[in-house]
Amino acid sequence: MISRSTLAAISLTTLVAVGCGAAASPGPNETAPTSAAPTGTQAAPASPSPTPITMTLGFAGQDPLESANVGSLIPTPGGFAAIGNESKADRTSPNFVVSGTADGSTWTRLAASPGGSLFTAMAGGPLGWVGATEERDGTSLTTGLWFSRDGTTWESLPDQAGIGTISLDGFGSLAPITAGSGGFAIVGLKTVDGNSVTGVWVSLDGRSWTEATALGDKGFDQVLVLPDGFLAVANGCCVGLRAAAFSHDGVSWRDISVDPDSPIGTSYEGGALIAAAGSTVVLLRLGTSGNIEVVTGSFANNAGQAGIFWTHDVEADHAFAGDSVSAMTSSGGNLGVVGYDRKTFAPITWTSTDARSWHRTNLDASTFGGGVPSQVAMSGAAGSTSIAAVGYRVNGAGAIRPALWHSDDGSAWSAVDGDLLGVLPVAPTGPCPATTPTAIEDFLAMAPPLWPVCFGSQTLKIRGVTANCDCGGTTSQLGSPAWLIDPLGFSEVYLVPRIVPADTNTGGLTVRINPAHPVQVPAAGTYVELTGHFADPAAATCRIYSYPGAFGPVAPRGRTVAFCEQTFVLTGIRTLPG
Repeated sequence: MISRSTLAAISLTTLVAVGCGAAASPGPNETAPTSAAPTGTQAAPASPSPTPITMTLGFAGQDPLESANVGSLIPTPGGFAAIGNESKADRTSPNFVVSGTADGSTWTRLAASPGGSLFTAMAGGPLGWVGATEERDGTSLTTGLWFSRDGTTWESLPDQAGIGTISLDGFGSLAPITAGSGGFAIVGLKTVDGNSVTGVWVSLDGRSWTEATALGDKGFDQVLVLPDGFLAVANGCCVGLRAAAFSHDGVSWRDISVDPDSPIGTSYEGGALIAAAGSTVVLLRLGTSGNIEVVTGSFANNAGQAGIFWTHDVEADHAFAGDSVSAMTSSGGNLGVVGYDRKTFAPITWTSTDARSWHRTNLDASTFGGGVPSQVAMSGAAGSTSIAAVGYRVNGAGAIRPALWHSDDGSAWSAVDGDLLGVLPVAPTGPCPATTPTAIEDFLAMAPPLWPVCFGSQTLKIRGVTANCDCGGTTSQLGSPAWLIDPLGFSEVYLVPRIVPADTNTGGLTVRINPAHPVQVPAAGTYVELTGHFADPAAATCRIYSYPGAFGPVAPRGRTVAFCEQTFVLTGIRTLPG
């Protein structure tokens, strides 16, 4: 993580998405607990009788959302699904689910969910579907669990193993529910002694669930459902895999970080992505050399209970030299990876059927809408393998909406038509002031996208008061050029009006300083006249991306360029009387 604390800041939370795991995470030296080896394969416990409520889900056609926040993108037996919540003008945020066809080319919005609540998480596999709903009443949260054989008709499951009180939010782009031929798994947040900690629940049939209490509180935030069992990992966001445990039956767990050549719990910090290709687990990690390393482990024939022999394939590393990755996905024995060139930020995809030989494709810079996504899913529905991703749509003012992309082979990508995940607003073009203003409040009365539209890069003089917000924050992302854009929105100067009515929050102006032209800034509270400009030529190069030790997305170029063009670059400052 990178921490920052500077004179002034504004929020850029809508600009960047940090792909961290659950909030309750252990330190990098903590490892998974060991437990007694199982005495034999344990059959699934008898399923509780489901509540006799069934409901067939319908579809609402292509009704657009105002603005979608996609929490997770998952493969399903029929194709894909994207789950999240909608940001509306009335500040409500109802949940939504959209379903994609086997090739990812056509998506439809789900009209209803069981019991009247839309799913907040779901997963589908060979054994069926599991969905979760969350109902909030003030500070109280009730989580409901549902099961379906076909993804259409659902039955409500009785509360069990404490699932009714857990939260499935807070895991970044990691899906809280996973499915596979061996069963299902849930990762959620539970409250223990007043603290929020992660927990893992598993099921062999989707109906009867057991909490993996043997895992303890080690921050396990991702579970791979393998043909022969479950692999729980403590992934976090940027310190590698700190801990991992394997279970054949979901009851007895074994610490696999102690196996020979294990890539789990290594001492150096760095990003890591993990996926299951059949009974082979594939790990991409940042090596000590700064390049990506490919490590595989076999879990076939219950090998995870006896020990796993890990292999670092040095030859496979060459496919990723000089690059970074943002997401990895799999289906059957197929693997797909999305990333970018560390020098140009150009998107790249890799595909493989064995994790040893990788097919690399350099994509056009406009793919995914000009950024690099962190949400990617591969589906083997209908006997074919397709990949879907959540990319971006950006207007000329930097407003952004998520957009769905699909590919048949990971090399050629197409955007899904329509406004299903949000209608992109039209960029403002005016009106502009008849005369160039000089008071900060007159600039703040305008929409920020109009600043570069109305004034271009002409020299301006703006009067106001310097402010100190005493801000700080943490992020795993970097801005380039660093002097012009910061992922958290920090700036050297924050200019506000001299007089602000008590019932008004007019905000302020973010001001940056080019180190090639240093300017001495007076103390906070000083009445000043700033000389500078919008639309600095360097704005065309602005990007936000994950720092080398973290694997994550690259913000779309149109978003960061527009933000930089709306940033005031200071070239001179004069203290005023009064």
